[in-house]
Amino acid sequence: MSDNGGQANMSGSSGIAKKSRRGKRANNKPNPINVEQMLATTLQKIEVQPKKRPPRRPKAFNQGSNSIDNNSEISPAVKLNTVLHEQTNAIAVNHIQAPIVPQIIQNQGVNLMNKKKLSTKCKKNHLSKNQQVIRGQTENLSMNIAVGDAGGNRRKNKVSNTPGKSTENKKGNKTSFPDYIPQTLIRKLLVNQTSKEIEYVEGNIRINPKCFKEAYVAMPNDEMDILIDGIHDRNRALEGDLVAVKINPTDKWRNLKSNKPQKTATVVCILEKIHPRKAVGFLKVMPDKNNRVALFAPRDHKVPRLTIDSTYWPPNFYSDPESYANIMFFAEIISWNDVRYAHGKILKCIGKTGDLRAESCAIVLEYDLDMTPYSTELTQDLPPSDYQPVATDIDGREDWRKKCIFTIDPATAADLDDAMSCSPMENGNFEVGVHIADVTHYLNAFTPLDQAVARRATTIYLSDNVYHMLPKQLCNVCSLLPGYDKLAFSVIFEMTPGGDIVRHRFTKTVINSCCQFSYEHAQVMIMNPTKKWSNDEIPVIKGSYTISELCTVVNNLNNLAVKMREKRFENGSLRIDQPKLHVIVDRESGLPISFTLEEQKDSNRLIEEFMLLANMTVARHLYENFPDVSLLRCHQPPLMRNLSKTQTMLEKFGIHIDIESAGALQASLVRYQPDPCGSTKDFYLAKCRAVVMNILCAKTMARARYFCTSVKMDAETLKHYALNVPLYTHFTSPIRRYSDCIVHRLLHASIQNALPVPNWTPSLCAEIAMNCNRQKYNAKLAQEASSELYLTYLLGLTGPVNTTAITLDVKDRSIDIILYEMGINLRIYFAELEKVASVHHVEEDDIQTVTIVWKDSNMSQVINIFSIVNVRVSKDPAKNRLLGELLAPMPLDIQASVQTL
Repeated sequence: MSDNGGQANMSGSSGIAKKSRRGKRANNKPNPINVEQMLATTLQKIEVQPKKRPPRRPKAFNQGSNSIDNNSEISPAVKLNTVLHEQTNAIAVNHIQAPIVPQIIQNQGVNLMNKKKLSTKCKKNHLSKNQQVIRGQTENLSMNIAVGDAGGNRRKNKVSNTPGKSTENKKGNKTSFPDYIPQTLIRKLLVNQTSKEIEYVEGNIRINPKCFKEAYVAMPNDEMDILIDGIHDRNRALEGDLVAVKINPTDKWRNLKSNKPQKTATVVCILEKIHPRKAVGFLKVMPDKNNRVALFAPRDHKVPRLTIDSTYWPPNFYSDPESYANIMFFAEIISWNDVRYAHGKILKCIGKTGDLRAESCAIVLEYDLDMTPYSTELTQDLPPSDYQPVATDIDGREDWRKKCIFTIDPATAADLDDAMSCSPMENGNFEVGVHIADVTHYLNAFTPLDQAVARRATTIYLSDNVYHMLPKQLCNVCSLLPGYDKLAFSVIFEMTPGGDIVRHRFTKTVINSCCQFSYEHAQVMIMNPTKKWSNDEIPVIKGSYTISELCTVVNNLNNLAVKMREKRFENGSLRIDQPKLHVIVDRESGLPISFTLEEQKDSNRLIEEFMLLANMTVARHLYENFPDVSLLRCHQPPLMRNLSKTQTMLEKFGIHIDIESAGALQASLVRYQPDPCGSTKDFYLAKCRAVVMNILCAKTMARARYFCTSVKMDAETLKHYALNVPLYTHFTSPIRRYSDCIVHRLLHASIQNALPVPNWTPSLCAEIAMNCNRQKYNAKLAQEASSELYLTYLLGLTGPVNTTAITLDVKDRSIDIILYEMGINLRIYFAELEKVASVHHVEEDDIQTVTIVWKDSNMSQVINIFSIVNVRVSKDPAKNRLLGELLAPMPLDIQASVQTL
């Protein structure tokens, strides 16, 4: 599992409309209203008479995505947003504001982040913290990329932290939440308890996506996770929040099937709010037909349902709610005092379900990402897109413009972060250059633009578009396009033909790439070095180089990469490949036209090896020079309890894996890889088995994360488990990852024998690391959701597809499968088979098995993990998602299946 990977613009303006009073609602329901007709004629101000409520009601609703021309065809979603814009204050059009707002307190003590009014107590604490920073401590710069001050006085306790004691309704259900323990006290309790008598535990909360009433916090020392049973005991914490929990008495622990008790606990403090408290969902009338508040039902079941005041309702919602049944809204939690419902407000109307543009927007909002275009104020000092470095830019750099340098990237890549060079030396060794775009030459630290880039932290890759971390013109200036002088930060290696590193150095360079190869071009060169290329088969080559010369360089690099890779795995590295869906979208129509699974070839591995080498080399150098303020990337070992459970389960199917180390696990996985020389059937079955093994093992792995080295860790926790190296970081993709920009600045300071950039502190480094972790993960989830969205849309166009799937898990009411040709996981419920089959579930020796008897053929089918099943995959029109239907078994067309591998 390599950790080298890596991968945001809508515009408009906001306006303010004065609200007027709305008349009382009639008790009789009028005839159904055609919402599109109504919206087409209701583009002027709408009189609003809110119900009586406390003054200073928050106002927010986002206008549509573009300016409206009344003579053109306007989508209902845009019209709806326009109407609501006239009712309430609007936020910037299509402005998806990330809640993670870096705040830099400059020497003048200016607070750049707008803060909402806090309660008297919170405000007092908050001001005292800021005063401490401003008064004489401006050197300790704080970007506050989380949700408040780095020192602990965060805004995490803004939402109803003191609701009073827990109460019960007539049915005995608790309707309010217990009080929180103050952070200062909980910190003391966490520190002062002994390891033998742990009563309080700190950790990030994980909510069961299949059962939102169950949540978990990891126990230290590899013990079983603590269960948070019920929304009341979760005490307003949401997915990912850093919480402190108090372990319940033993009589409240849960007894598992294994007769082992599972500890339960109650959240007593939210130490840090990670979840943005926003969600995409639908507006409905309350079950009791309340005409003052509506029900907001989030698509994400891990977010509570909200009550929404009528102030935020769209026109005629109460009289004709069905007109809005398929309209997605974006809402925010304001408070949460009642266990049953939180209270919120509508921020934006997104559009209709099933509309690709609206659904894509919903994904970005749901994962708290920012696609807002950069303002002119932020980009006005940047050089133009076609800028060429001048003498002042090049001064002090090594000139590599006459050397053979080229890029190898995906065929559709526009942002070229890295380029390669490889020249034979007189002593028989090779001088290999890894040249990385020098973004930080143009992106100055702690400027307003730098702060905006820090918030985004990563480029967002969706199926239909790429939303860049950097302003587009800066991407163009930095991208290592062929035939242009470009600035680079280079790592130069002397390597033996066997792939050993003799020495290395870091230097700023100016380069001029001679060619932009795709992975496909490089792969052909590796597979057929003597190929005679026609002019229409190769990209344009700049300078005097020939395709034959470039082919030689590519193969020299590949030979070195193969040797390096062999040594890396011999030294205990681990790679767990999982299928990744790629949907191909027509550029003109924006519609999906086909799909494929991404495939790693030798050319991909060539670039991967040299990027890993550069990242590891930079990490060692930074840690030696700045041991307290370096931004590195670690990967903790998996919890041995979880990996052991997987090991035991696999043994019952005759599969034996060694889990003592990353290298031992890698050797085990390789042992079960399919043999290309075997029979077609054996190859196919082994391929299916390997897919399941990889997925099951990957589930046990921790996520790699960025961290600041000020956090004192021993050598074991500093290391990267999967790569099995003591130190690692990201240096090679500064156009699309902000972490790499930070690393570039630190590396530049070190080679100049200088201190890091002014005001660079451990707390600021830690905050940036945390934000990069959050944004990188959210962007990954958004990319996966986008791929599934476009695949779903494609199947809606083409109709259902019959395909094969592999069983990942068996339960009493369902099975989990992975679609072999699509790389998508689905759950299929047996209830859907009632008319066509009978289902019998048994569990023996912790192995669950299902026997299905198909009524038409009276054929019996036994399903457990690794079983290959036939399924029909279609678009669920009601929920706009993929729907899997189990089909009766048929003889496998092995040859047809293998051709898709």
